[in-house]
Amino acid sequence: MIIYLAELSHFNKYRSPNVVPLAAGYLAATIRKYFPESKIKIFRDPNKLLESVRSEMPDFVGFSVYLWSEKISSFCAEKIKKINNNIVIAAGGASIDDLDDEMHKYLKSHIYYDVCVSNEGEIPLKNLIGNLSEFGKFERDKIIEGCATLSSDGSLNRAISKDLIPNLSEIPSPYLGGFLDQFLEDGYIPILQSMRGCPYSCSFCVSGSPFWKKIRSFDLNRVLSEFDYIKKKTKNDFLILTDENFGILKERDIKIAEHMLNSYRDCGFPSRLYFYPAKIINDFVLMIMEILSPLGELSISFQSLDDSVKKNIKRTNINYDEFINYINWAKKRNIITSTEMIFGLPGETVSGYLDSLEKLLKSGVDRIYSYNLRLLAGTDLATSKSIEENKFKLRYRLPERTYGIYNGNIITETENVVVGSAGFNFEDYLKIRKYGLFLELSSGRGYFSKLIEIMIKMGLPGEKLVKYLSEEGQERNKKLNNIVGQFIKAAKDELFDNPDECMEFVKKCILRNDPVPEVKLNLIYTGKIIINNDVAKEVFSAVKNFIDEVTDDVNIIDLLNDYINNILSKQIVRFNVDEPDVIESETRIVWDKIMAGNFTSINELIDGKIRKIKLVLSNDANNYLKNKMLFAVPEETKYQDLYMSVSRFGLLRHAKEIC
Repeated sequence: MIIYLAELSHFNKYRSPNVVPLAAGYLAATIRKYFPESKIKIFRDPNKLLESVRSEMPDFVGFSVYLWSEKISSFCAEKIKKINNNIVIAAGGASIDDLDDEMHKYLKSHIYYDVCVSNEGEIPLKNLIGNLSEFGKFERDKIIEGCATLSSDGSLNRAISKDLIPNLSEIPSPYLGGFLDQFLEDGYIPILQSMRGCPYSCSFCVSGSPFWKKIRSFDLNRVLSEFDYIKKKTKNDFLILTDENFGILKERDIKIAEHMLNSYRDCGFPSRLYFYPAKIINDFVLMIMEILSPLGELSISFQSLDDSVKKNIKRTNINYDEFINYINWAKKRNIITSTEMIFGLPGETVSGYLDSLEKLLKSGVDRIYSYNLRLLAGTDLATSKSIEENKFKLRYRLPERTYGIYNGNIITETENVVVGSAGFNFEDYLKIRKYGLFLELSSGRGYFSKLIEIMIKMGLPGEKLVKYLSEEGQERNKKLNNIVGQFIKAAKDELFDNPDECMEFVKKCILRNDPVPEVKLNLIYTGKIIINNDVAKEVFSAVKNFIDEVTDDVNIIDLLNDYINNILSKQIVRFNVDEPDVIESETRIVWDKIMAGNFTSINELIDGKIRKIKLVLSNDANNYLKNKMLFAVPEETKYQDLYMSVSRFGLLRHAKEIC
């Protein structure tokens, strides 16, 4: 039997590097174990899939479907059926909801999928391939454990049981089996999964399914062997760890972290590690954070601080006092900290959300990221019942660079975003968007994080700076106000009433040879504000006005102006062709105390001496400048790529006191 597994991604001029198709790898390894005579191919590129179908007709094609591949997978399924209607096609992945009503609706609206599989796919796919091998054809009325079909009368035909959750010791390694070699050698970002399951039930997350609650782990030696195999084969120095709660398995996870750190010290792999620490912090998580501090950050995400909202979304968080303790613990060890919030969750209000963000700004956390709620297919919040109950108002937009031309057809993905609900309207949505821009500039990218921290330690309302910039500050400065006006227009223009309008817009852009608008507006407009010298000057002017409004203490004003004029404004990397490696400046501030954060009064920060400060480019910034990406792409793409490529601490020069 010839089996094709498609975990597709879009390819276009500006598409970011793809990740290894790990889900398809697990399925391939499982099929090979039970059906060793089968010929299996894995595809990431839609055009290569369609070319291969024409040159070597498969018996079965399985699609792993998520937000960035829903439309392209459906398109390819349709094309394959038109080539040969007897090819059996199945869809699985995170976008496939487990509820009968939602799955029935999905199959009726995706007529080229013969079969749908929710949750983990290894056992259902084994059952399906076994059935096809035994009977030689697909019969939609036949019951296959773990698989759903539309029966001849149009009803849902489905059989599920607890036996569909696989024993991880029985799933062969896709890496050690060589199924993902080509993707590693082609530079795709490797993904490592050491365990499956999440004990939490967040309704906005695809991991909130009851079928995913049981925590199961792969054998430790296997995980370490996979890591070493990836290190040997990969052409990409970035690594993604998919575990939703790294550290929850205690001593075992510590051994994995130590193995990764030893590799980083020995050969520099991985140079960056993306992972999520366990939501409930314990001593083992803290040990892991200390171990991996050169590679990652302590992320403690809340999504909401409102108790009623957390109840509505079945969210479990640590309490705020514990959060403060962990932030202080991390600061003493120079570990970066971050948190995430989502606006638009059921029960959230504008005032409550802004109050929560300011509370987090006061906490001293290094990075705060604010997102607008999207309803992801396969989650509880995205069901028809939830949308109706919460009175969600949806608009549609293009996800990041998810479009391309395939067999002469322009295919575009869309995502929905909640722009209104029982608790807020569209104007509220835009207000949060504007605040989110200045939060990204101030905290997410760190340009004003240190300033806010200094002000708060001096008893000033530094947490109010973001709100001031998003309201009075931008209105009083013409160039800044113009940029913010462009941002709001872009935030409106990116939204469409339905997916077809969004897709038609992208199609027209491509046919006219116009650039398709980029979508990470907070990053793009942060760049337009801070890297443009003229606009940046207005931002600093607005910041100084804010300082004047919140204090009349001349000494504090002088100190903060010294910091802004002689340190912060010169720390900002402009990413110009002639960007110097080192800039020297003079200041009256005791910089070491500022960096350590161990001060309580202005008298500790100024002792009458003039100090020389050396401001040095980071390796991240240097590497980006050497790539010369700035000169080959349009401005908006330049800014988006810049902030996606350069880590937060590469955007500001490192300050060192030299005398």
